[in-house]
Amino acid sequence: MNLRVDKYSSHFRYIFLALLYFVVCLVVLNTFMDLNGFRGDSERFGFNKMMTYTAERPFAYRVLTPVLINGIVSLIPESAIAKLEKDLLHDSNLLRYVDVTENWDAVLSAKYHLTYFYLFLCLLIAIYALRKLTGIICNPPAAVLDFAPALAFIFLPMTFIHGGYMYDFPELMFYIVTLVLILKSRWPLYYLIFPLAVLNKEVGFFIILFFAVLKFREMPKPVFWRHIAAQLIIGLAILVFIRILFADNPEPLYSSRIITNLLFWINPLSYFKFYETYAPLLGIPRGGNIISLFLLIFAVLYKWKEKPVQIRTLFKYSAIVMLPLFLFLGNRDEIRGLALLFPLIYLLAVPTFIGLYNNLSSAKK
Repeated sequence: MNLRVDKYSSHFRYIFLALLYFVVCLVVLNTFMDLNGFRGDSERFGFNKMMTYTAERPFAYRVLTPVLINGIVSLIPESAIAKLEKDLLHDSNLLRYVDVTENWDAVLSAKYHLTYFYLFLCLLIAIYALRKLTGIICNPPAAVLDFAPALAFIFLPMTFIHGGYMYDFPELMFYIVTLVLILKSRWPLYYLIFPLAVLNKEVGFFIILFFAVLKFREMPKPVFWRHIAAQLIIGLAILVFIRILFADNPEPLYSSRIITNLLFWINPLSYFKFYETYAPLLGIPRGGNIISLFLLIFAVLYKWKEKPVQIRTLFKYSAIVMLPLFLFLGNRDEIRGLALLFPLIYLLAVPTFIGLYNNLSSAKK
C-alpha cells in the first residue's frame, strides 16, 4: 500500500510541477505581450520589419526567429491559411496584443501566432533547463529544486522596461541550456545549439566565456584549446556573415547610449523609479530602483565565499564583459540587456535563500 501511495505522490509531484511551470510561463508571456507585443508596428524594428529582414541594424542581425517562423509558414499550404483567415484576422484572442493595420494579412498573422507559440515553448524549455541546472550546481532540497525556477521566472517581466523582442526568451533559453550542456560535456548538442544562439542575438557569442571558465581547469589543455578555436571560428564566421548580409539595412539612430546612461545613473531620482509591469496603477521597483539593487546585491553576495566557486568565477568574468557593454549599448536600467548574467545571478541567489530560511528554521527550534 505504501509503495502505491509513494507512486501516486511521485505522479502528483511531476503533474503539479508541469502545471505550475505552464502557468508561470503563461503569466510571463502574457505580461511580455501586454507590454511589448513584439514591438508592434515600429518602423525600426517592428514585427513586420523583423519578419521581412528590413529592420535597422543591429536588430536585423537577429535572424534566428524570423528564419524559423518564415520557414514553417512556407511549409503551410496557402489553402490552409485561407481557411483560417477569419480566425487569424478577426477572431483570435491574440490580436488584442497588436494593432491590425492595412498591411496586416493572414500570412503575417499566421507568423505572429507561430512566434507567440515559439516564445512560449522557449520559456517552457528554459524553466525546465533551469531546474536541471539548479540540481547540477546547487544540489538543493526537492522543494527548492522544484519551486526556485518558477519563482525566478515570475520576476522576468521586471527586466522588460523599455521594450522586449522576439529573440529575448530564446536568448535566455540558450544561455541556460548551454550551461547545462557544458557542465554535462554534451558536445554534439552544444555545437548544435551554440551557432543558433549567435544567430538569435550577437551576444550569444559570449557563451564561449561559459565554456572557457567552466572547462579551463577540467580539460586537458590541447583539447580545451581545440574547443576554443572551434567556437571562435564558428562564432566569428556567423557574426561576419550576418554583417555582410545586412550591410545595406538602415543604420541605427544611435551607435552608443553611454552619455544617456551615465546621466541616468548619476541622477539620484533614477534609484526611486517604479513601473507598472504586472498591472495598471500598481507599480513595482524598476531595475535600477534602490530596492531592486539591494535585493540583487544581497542575494548574490551573501556568504559569497560559500557559493560554488565555478559560478563565482564565471559571474565575475561575465560581469567584467557585460557591464561595460551594458553601459555603452544598454538602455538605462533595462536590465534585460544583462541576460547573460541571469542564470549566474540565479545560481548565486539560490544558496542565499536556502541559507536564510535554514537560519530561520534553526532560530525557531
